[in-house]
Amino acid sequence: MAAKIRLKKVGRKGQPSYLVVVLDGRKPRDAKVVADLGYYDPKTNPPSFEINNDTALKWLLDGAKATRAARNILSKAGVMAAWDAVTHGGAEPGKAQELATDVAEVAKAKQEKKTKTKAKARAKATPKVVEEAETETETETETETETEEKAETEEKAETEEKKTKTKAKAKAKAASEAGEEAEPAAQQTTETNEKEEKKTKAKAEATTEAAEAETEGPAATEESEKAEAEEDEEAADEKPEET
Repeated sequence: MAAKIRLKKVGRKGQPSYLVVVLDGRKPRDAKVVADLGYYDPKTNPPSFEINNDTALKWLLDGAKATRAARNILSKAGVMAAWDAVTHGGAEPGKAQELATDVAEVAKAKQEKKTKTKAKARAKATPKVVEEAETETETETETETETEEKAETEEKAETEEKKTKTKAKAKAKAASEAGEEAEPAAQQTTETNEKEEKKTKAKAEATTEAAEAETEGPAATEESEKAEAEEDEEAADEKPEET
């Protein structure tokens, strides 16, 4: 199975939160979830997340591919550092988990420090600026998710187009083969029709000749009798008279 780790959007409109899940990469993004790895909530201050590092690392080592947004969350959790230590550094998975915990703690400390700095700046900022900053964070997350969804949609459309072209080629090939089989049959039918026409024409000619012969028969007989009568008269004329 071509597994994919991605963020699945949940929550109400305008108040999004996300689940970090494993899906079958060959199926649509709304397909059944294969495994839950944690969650990410951009509405909190700072944005909060919780990842099952052991399960996430196992899926990555088994070949699962993480989307950009999911990779960012896994990096903050230390999972990507653990995966890199195993695949490129030769570390054992158990030690890699310890590394992931250390990285997550360091990331958490940095995040807390960053949060305190932002809190001080926020205290001096106007409410409008704070709202714009929060909206920008949410927008970035939503944009990343929409980009991933668009890429998956385009990939699906490309796959459908390839299937359509393959079906069209198969259909054209079948039509061509059917045409080649029909051509000898058509030729044989044409020859049969020509023979039938010749027979019909010959019968018609024979019938016409017979009719003409029947018409000419009595006339010929009369002419023959007339010719014989004329010969008898001439013979009588030529016979000498008796004295």
